[in-house]
Amino acid sequence: MPYSKDNIPAVAKTWDEDEQHKCIVAANAVLEESDDEEQAIFACIHAAGKSKEMIAKFSEHHKLDAEIFAVGKWNGMLFGRADLDAIADNFLALQTLHKVPLKFGHNDGQPITDGQPALGWVTKVWRSGDKLFAQFEHVPQVVRKAFEARLYRRVSIELDIGVEHKGKKYSYVLSGVALLGADIPAVNTLADLNHYLDSGQRLAASRRAAFSAVYGDINNEDSEMNDDFMKKIEALTEQLAVLAAAQAEVVKENATLGAENVTLKAKIDATEKGAMAEKVKMHRSALVGRLENAVKANKLLPAQREMAIKFMRIDDDAAALTVTPGQIDEFISMNGKSAQFSQSGSADSGNRDEGDDVGEVLVDRVRELRQKNTGLSFAQARDKVLAADPELGKKWLN
Repeated sequence: MPYSKDNIPAVAKTWDEDEQHKCIVAANAVLEESDDEEQAIFACIHAAGKSKEMIAKFSEHHKLDAEIFAVGKWNGMLFGRADLDAIADNFLALQTLHKVPLKFGHNDGQPITDGQPALGWVTKVWRSGDKLFAQFEHVPQVVRKAFEARLYRRVSIELDIGVEHKGKKYSYVLSGVALLGADIPAVNTLADLNHYLDSGQRLAASRRAAFSAVYGDINNEDSEMNDDFMKKIEALTEQLAVLAAAQAEVVKENATLGAENVTLKAKIDATEKGAMAEKVKMHRSALVGRLENAVKANKLLPAQREMAIKFMRIDDDAAALTVTPGQIDEFISMNGKSAQFSQSGSADSGNRDEGDDVGEVLVDRVRELRQKNTGLSFAQARDKVLAADPELGKKWLN
């Protein structure tokens, strides 16, 4: 029946008079040519200048998602996830030339192409876990109302097996999806279609977590159980939201603690570095003080003091910590006689063997050996030099 002021499309009832007039004219023009009520409503919305969001909302209202198949053994044939993937992939490959209808039952005589429209068309197929899903578009309102009245609670698919097209073979091709009322479908693990009538959060949740689907054979008597199940799912979803918020707070606190730990570690490192520098400074001062006292007591010459500082690398922080006061005393003991001899100005100073100072010769050789073997202590290097040159040892002892 054509639209009029007394028979305004439901979508336009709240519009102003001018918008309603444009809607009625456009809708009736479409109905005269195609008798397609859905396209008439689209023309109504467009002519009235309504937003794309309203058109999208109207289109979404005529979409339906549902489970259509599952992993298992059906009609004596075994289907795995790979088979479900093949059905989805083949649908995508052939969708431009092979339309898959939504229809009542598996009656091949049902008129779909002789002027009577299908109940909807499959526009998308995908697998999630062990389930195969399909999206239907252009589902008439009367069919949706039949779903809501629980007249049709299940679907069952029709597959063409071993299809060949243009030299390419397809194992399984989806050829139809049938609505079943009292009939028992071949696949008895499909979810109640009513769970997918809402294309909002419930559908999104079922796709993500797959827990909004009700598994097992579902009878009309199960409606109260299904409602209770959905309430439990909704309660669980709320609990998960609370846990997610708590987790986010913990992550935030951990980030704060992490930043504080970095700052604290930097302070500790700076403190330890300062303490180490102070320790090196005090140790170096004690070593140099021992050498200074030896110079004042005429046990060492100033030049020998400088030689000891250079030879033992007392100016180097890392090396200075390896030098002990005992090694300083040993150096002073080894070079004390030569220092005293030089300070006395004895006329016999020129009568030393070969004109060399035994202590200086020994120190030079010890220094050379330690340069080649950095792991040797001063005392270890001295003993090796004396063992290698007994004559030098005798001179030093005398």
